Amino acid sequence: MKDCLNILLAEDDLDDSFLFREAITRLPYLTNLHLANDGELLLEMLLAHVSPDIIFLDLNMPKKDGYMCLQEIRAMNKLDHVPVIVLSTSLHEQSVQRAFAGGADRYIQKPDNFADLIRVVEFCLQQKGRNPDKSSIEKFLLTI
Repeated sequence: MKDCLNILLAEDDLDDSFLFREAITRLPYLTNLHLANDGELLLEMLLAHVSPDIIFLDLNMPKKDGYMCLQEIRAMNKLDHVPVIVLSTSLHEQSVQRAFAGGADRYIQKPDNFADLIRVVEFCLQQKGRNPDKSSIEKFLLTI
């Protein structure tokens, strides 16, 4: 097992990025957090040098949205084993279906409080982001 988890967060909202960083510091994991504040930077980081163990992906980002990023991530052979967790404010059925069809491992509505954010991130890290039942959209959507 690796000593340090490399986490890549693609999030353009500075407050959400700050809260995510704070949440992982509260967990009993040694982590290395990489931040991308837009879709183009995310893909540049993945192509250049960042090798994440897990990716947390916002859908609404500038330059390239999360759906486009998800499609490109899933097309990269070197990343086919890396779980992608969608974190979005939206719970629209179309958004969830599109992320599921695009190959995301889980879909999570962004929690509205810090304690729930910690619980969600901890669950994802414990499960290594994986959804064992990829055929079930009900298990794909993680609700709090």
